[in-house]
This record gives sequence, structure tokens and C-alpha cells, in this order.
Amino acid sequence: MPEIPEIQVIVDGIEKEVVGSQVEDIIVFDGRRVDDNIKQVVGTSLESVRRHGKAIILQFGDTTVMFHLRLHGFVRIVDDISFPEKGWIVAFHMGDKYLVLGDTRKLAEAKLVSEDELKTSPDASQIDENTFKDIVSSSGTIKSTLMNQEKILGLGNRYVDEILWRAHIHPTKKGKDLTDDEIHKIFITMKEVLDEAYRQGGDEHYTDVYGNPGRWSSSVHGKKVCPVCGTPLKKVKVGGRTSYICPKCQPEP
Repeated sequence: MPEIPEIQVIVDGIEKEVVGSQVEDIIVFDGRRVDDNIKQVVGTSLESVRRHGKAIILQFGDTTVMFHLRLHGFVRIVDDISFPEKGWIVAFHMGDKYLVLGDTRKLAEAKLVSEDELKTSPDASQIDENTFKDIVSSSGTIKSTLMNQEKILGLGNRYVDEILWRAHIHPTKKGKDLTDDEIHKIFITMKEVLDEAYRQGGDEHYTDVYGNPGRWSSSVHGKKVCPVCGTPLKKVKVGGRTSYICPKCQPEP
């Protein structure tokens, strides 16, 4: 699933290419994933775009549209829609460009939302350390807490695995059992990983609005051997999600 770095890269592309442009038409390719009232933004201009956790928020006058990419969604800005890419869901005709939402698995969606519907949890890229400490010092496992969008917005499986591996923390360790030094290490590492991935255009498995893949690659998620010590990586289930860990760098609590 695209996470903070990938979504921010997409937001940057949308802001550069179509913010300020008027919606001349909306072409729906898959009505199942598009709000029935989406065409009410035709004739309005895209005033702003921002990231909210893993979602893209587009402001058209008084109407707010949310793109949620789910697991494999993507956004494209193209000059022509005569030859749609596989998985296209909806295209906004804006000036001489088209803003397209797609997903080969057809899970991404475009819907109208109100500000009240958006989760108010702190964002992982913006949260301060004291708030972070209060949130993670719970009875839950550290990985489950970091991935819980009700507590912290924007993190998913791939980046949390990376953060905990770099911080040398086992994902099943309870937040209440973490030392202050361990919490500080996780916090600093989280900021470093997100910034590093963003500067590299996001993860290599996802693309920007022009279809270019990111250059960042996970050290452990989906890999077989720890790049630091050479120990074979293990897969463990945490909160129903598969986690990749190094048994040597991340000893069990």
C-alpha cells in the first residue's frame, strides 16, 4: 500500500500540474469505485491538494474529494485518454491534462467527503516526540500501534518493518515495555526513514503521476537475508500482518 512518502510524491505532482485548473469534464471508467455525485465538481477549479495520512485530499471550491489508493492504486497526469492504462477508474479533464485515478485491482476509490469524516489522528511525519511517546506507550505491540490509523496516520507494513529493523526493536514488543531510549530511537528512525524515502521518490513498487517508479527499497520487507549481519530473515505474524524481522538484530522480547 502506498504510504506517506508515495502519497506525498503524488500530491507534489498534482500540485505542480493541475492545481488552479478548472474541471471541464469527468470520465468514469468504473462507477463502482466513484462517488455518485462526483460530477458536481465539473465547472469548479482545483484550489488545493494535500495529503491526509494515506489519502489524497482535493479541494474543489466547497467540495472535497478524497482519492484513496488502497493496496495498489495509482494516479496519473496524462495529455490523452484515448488509450487508457489498465485499471483506470476515473479521469478529471482539467485544461489540457487529465488527472486519472486507477487501480489494477479496482480497490482505489474517489469519493466526496467532509472534513468531519477525516481521521484526526496525528500524522507520522508531523507528530512531536512527546505525543508519539504517549501513543506508543500502550499495552499493544509496537508494530500494531504504529500501523493503527486511529492512533497515528500514514504508516503501513513496509515502512514499519523498516523502522523497527533499523531501531533494533522486535515488532511484538509491547509499547509499555519499551524504554525511553527505545521510544526515542523508534521516533528518530521513523522520521529518517520517511524523509529518506520521500527524497528518493517513494518505494520502488509505486509510481509518481508520470508513471516513474520510486528509487527507495526496503532493507527487509520482502527480502530473505539481513543486509547488515547476513542472518536469514524470518516472517512473523503481528496483528494479522506479516512482518519481516532479523532474529539477530531484533531479538524477541
